[in-house]
Amino acid sequence: MPLETFLVVVYGHVCGALQAVIPGGNPRRRGFPPKLSDAEALTMAFIGTVLGYRSDKAVWESFRRHGATGFPHLGDRSTFVRQLANLGHVKAFLHRHWARRLGAFEAKGHLVDGFPIPMCHPKRVNRHTLSGRSGWGGFCAAKEADYFGFHGLVLTTVDGVIAGVALTAAHVDERDALLERIRGALLGDKGFICPLLTEECSEMDIELHTP
Repeated sequence: MPLETFLVVVYGHVCGALQAVIPGGNPRRRGFPPKLSDAEALTMAFIGTVLGYRSDKAVWESFRRHGATGFPHLGDRSTFVRQLANLGHVKAFLHRHWARRLGAFEAKGHLVDGFPIPMCHPKRVNRHTLSGRSGWGGFCAAKEADYFGFHGLVLTTVDGVIAGVALTAAHVDERDALLERIRGALLGDKGFICPLLTEECSEMDIELHTP
């Protein structure tokens, strides 16, 4: 599919989803509407992710470099980045909407896994700006190493549809950030081995399987 056609298709899906999750389809309740509409900004962000860009700055640079194809009102980089930052909660609404449309919560099987997000080397913890906050240290069993920062968690269906993403401080047990509205089989690694968790999952009609 040509990129121009893909842009139109994604834009149409974004506009339709905004109408479904936000009354009137407009995330803004006050203020002047931006020249680059929120639907256009979100479309650019989603297209940029598909193309492999890992930051809003890189997305803006790509569209600017190619003449802002399809987005004549693309402004400066800082405005674009701020606009997407303010739409973070809208992205979460859209994700839940599309995940539900794809049957992510009703699927018979799910996979769950966590991963460390280090902020700095453990030797520099005392000099880090977050060091005054207790509990930011964690342990990565896969690498058998302590780290300082955050812990990510991703829940997907067996077909690869992302059903949920969570971010916690490193000391929070990944099992505590688990499961919202899923049922059926759940496959996790050895970090999810816990009789109490198995019992709690059973009460929610979730059959937990671990190594």
